Amino acid sequence: MQKNESDLLIKISDNGVGLPDNFKIEKSTSLGMKLIDVLSTQLEATCTYDSTEKGTTFQMQFSVDDHSSKSIS
Repeated sequence: MQKNESDLLIKISDNGVGLPDNFKIEKSTSLGMKLIDVLSTQLEATCTYDSTEKGTTFQMQFSVDDHSSKSIS
């Protein structure tokens, strides 16, 4: 996790087999992928990922200032 004055960047990685070439997070039926999609939408975050045969890294970046006074329910 990295934070500057107004943004927070969260990186999550694994060392699995990677994702399929035609992977689309919004089409996934996996609970984990749905949670990433919903959370990034709620936080108005930019969500990117990089997947290789050595694993996958997801990055979610969002503005802290926009959400410091909001609660997520």
